[in-house]
Formats: sequence, structure tokens, C-alpha cells
Amino acid sequence: MTGVGLIVLVSCWLYLTGTPTRWLPTSQQWTLADPRALGTLFACLSTIMFPLDLLGGFVLPNRARPNTITLRRFVRQWLRGVSIQGVMFLSSGLLILASGRLFGLLGAAAGVSTFVILLVIFQLRLSRVTGGLWEAGGKAPATTMSSYRQPGRQQHGGGGPVQ
Repeated sequence: MTGVGLIVLVSCWLYLTGTPTRWLPTSQQWTLADPRALGTLFACLSTIMFPLDLLGGFVLPNRARPNTITLRRFVRQWLRGVSIQGVMFLSSGLLILASGRLFGLLGAAAGVSTFVILLVIFQLRLSRVTGGLWEAGGKAPATTMSSYRQPGRQQHGGGGPVQ
């Protein structure tokens, strides 16, 4: 099973059991319970995904090519990625909740659209922050697959520039 498959199955199970109505606040007023609930959901998601991230980002690469990435580097990059993902998740969730509560369904749709547009506008900056793009000094990215198909980079299986 893949990480995406796991998320889909868990999401379906949570939806069928009515968990979101128990975890998320149901009031129409803005409270501190909103960011707390979203933070709890993100912490649960990160906890569920950590074993798969560890397997795909550390264990398997080191098994295929020993000493590909150190545990310290993996943890540092994982924490950086999870932090950025958490900020994006919480900010988008709060924007959608706030706009939906203020303006109803159309407001929530506008909140989603606004966040998608902002993601498209800032995608290069975000990928640099998370390490998804090569830096001028030739440092390796946080995700090795992002370097493929970039101009001036050759695919050679290692994820880094050809020396």
C-alpha cells in the first residue's frame, strides 16, 4: 500500500464513522478550538505518515545504495518538510474555515481558490524552502526525484548532479 492509498483508506473510514463531526468544532463562531482541532489532525496525519516517510526516505534508499543519506540528515529534512507542510495545512484550513463561516459555501470555495492561486504564485519559493530545487552551489535537494528533468541535470540514478 502506498502513502496515498493509506490516506484515502483512513479518510474514507473517518468519514464513514463520522469522526470529523466529533473532532472539528461545529459552532459558527470563531474560537481557539479551530486551530487546535486542525493542529491535532495534522499531528495525527504526521504520526500516521512517519513510518512510510522513514521507509521511503531513509530505509529503502540506504538499502539500494548504502550511505545514501544519514539518519541525522533525513530527520532534519523530514522536520523541515513537515514544518512547511504544517504551516500550509493550518493556514489553508483556517482560511477555508474562516471564509466559509463568514460567507457560507461560496466563501469556502473562494477560500480554496485563493489558497490554490497563492500556492501557484509561490511554488518556486516554497520548493526552495523545502529543498525541492537545486541551489546554485549544487547542493542536493531534499527530494531526489525533483532534480530529474531539470535543464542541465542528467538522470543517473543518484539524484544529484553528474560530477
